[in-house]
Amino acid sequence: MKKRSTIILIIVVSIIVIATILVITLQNNTETNTKQNNAETQSRSQNQQSDISQSQLVTNVGLFPVNQQLSDMILPQLSGQANAKIGVSRDLILLVVWVSWCRYCIEEAPKLSQLETLLAPSDGITIQYISIDEDIEQAQEFILNYRLRSPVFHSPRAELINETPLRIRGTPANFLIYDGKLIAKKGGALDWSNPERQEALRILAKFLRENK
Repeated sequence: MKKRSTIILIIVVSIIVIATILVITLQNNTETNTKQNNAETQSRSQNQQSDISQSQLVTNVGLFPVNQQLSDMILPQLSGQANAKIGVSRDLILLVVWVSWCRYCIEEAPKLSQLETLLAPSDGITIQYISIDEDIEQAQEFILNYRLRSPVFHSPRAELINETPLRIRGTPANFLIYDGKLIAKKGGALDWSNPERQEALRILAKFLRENK
């Protein structure tokens, strides 16, 4: 009888030990899953905040946010240098398409020239232009008149409308390119002499560098 009681006691103790182990294991698994879920939720939240921030910063500059991979665009330079690829830089690129006889391009040009002088290398912003003038001499005269210092490329209008991802509908047209992607665009002239717009552009460039 005593032996039987001992066996029963051992069985009961064993059941209790096994049950305790199962409970502890279940709790540990639950805590691990909870931590993983929290980490995934936090990561998704951070990514969403990053996307929202970039869109908001682009809007602050005055352009419309987009997200489009930019295919290769190799165009001649009006400086006479070899053909080069548009949008290649480690910086945020402000790309402006203009034509010399366009009224709004004429209004925007001196403000772009001013922006060129105000930007520092540490701002991480590069300006590039595309002229769609049929008469190259008129385009070169435009560059001299408004003292545009940044690289100017040339492309027939039809090519930009039909064959490139820019697909402009009129001039001037402003684009922002970063890391091979078209991230913003806006048809029409922008006041690049506006200090608030200039600062918004610097803030966007800094954000992109820090979140690459």
